[in-house]
Amino acid sequence: PMEPNPLIPTSFTSSPIFVAAIVVGAALLAPISEESAVRGYLQSILERNLAPFTAVLLSSAVFALAHATQGLVWPKLLFYFLVGVAFGSLAYINQSILPVIPVHIAGDLIFLTLIWPNDKNRMLIWKTGADSWFWLHVAQAIAFAALSLVAFNHIPRSHRKGAG
Repeated sequence: PMEPNPLIPTSFTSSPIFVAAIVVGAALLAPISEESAVRGYLQSILERNLAPFTAVLLSSAVFALAHATQGLVWPKLLFYFLVGVAFGSLAYINQSILPVIPVHIAGDLIFLTLIWPNDKNRMLIWKTGADSWFWLHVAQAIAFAALSLVAFNHIPRSHRKGAG
């Protein structure tokens, strides 16, 4: 099975106050501090000295490595890297971290309410094979990637209309 995050309880049977503190800290405070540090500070400095593509990739690598405390398992690190690329691209296109913060908060809330309670039961695909849930998630990823590309393409045009 996928190793659960060693820093948080594997079930919701511990203190409800502790669980609420984790959810508030991880879903509200962490996105604000992470986006401020990684994209607001690091990526903006990298953008001044490197090509935007390179700046996004490097800041995404730092974002992924910052989450290594949740397990040094390459699927998790790859996930955090790809999320970092999406967040970094959104911050670069908007020249602001403000649109990224609510998306990051929503992602963390989804994780904490839907995935975390079942984290210890998740199995790696190469151990169990592809089932219908796997293919459903592949279809969702393709659909949302396409929608994201459309949205990312629309943002600069709407920004130019507002500025002009």
